[in-house]
Parts: sequence; C-alpha cells; structure tokens
Amino acid sequence: MVYIYKTGDREYTVELEKDTYVKDGSLALSLVHRDSEGYPEHLMRLTVWHVIKPAEGCVWIKDYSENEGIADWIEANGIAIRTGEVLPNGFVLLIEMKLRV
Repeated sequence: MVYIYKTGDREYTVELEKDTYVKDGSLALSLVHRDSEGYPEHLMRLTVWHVIKPAEGCVWIKDYSENEGIADWIEANGIAIRTGEVLPNGFVLLIEMKLRV
C-alpha cells in the first residue's frame, strides 16, 4: 500500500516495508520512498528492537528525534493503533502499537 508522508516542506509517496530483526525475528518496519527513476530510498525506520519483546502482533515505535510524531501518522493512516503500553528506553519512551496491516 502507498501512503503520503509529509515532513517540513517535503512530501513523500512511501511504502511500508516489513522485515525482521536478525536478533530474534521480531518485526521491523521502515518507510521507503521511490525516487523519480523508481529506485527505493530508505526514508526512516519506524521500529526499534528491544530485549523486551512487544506483545504478539505489536511493535515498539520510535516516536522521538527525527521520528517525532510518527505514532500519530501511523494511527491516522490505519497502519497500527496504540496499545497503551510504553517502554522506557534511556531518556525516551518507546510506544507499543498493534499492527492493522
């Protein structure tokens, strides 16, 4: 599925890329943009691997630094919904979200 992602004054047509983390096979999500020639460009990593695995069908979302606000975008696009669980990770919180796609 294709989505529109806006950041600053730029707008990207993106695809959600699903993969797995080598460490334990848990789900990893990224946004990929295709340039004018159709080549994929990794735009951002949405998930963070953590030793504490999220619930079944869920991921830990990075919603800080360059990803600030991405959890709202994920929900608004029907990709996932917040479970209400958060996980302290250094000075930030990871947000657990249950996938809908």
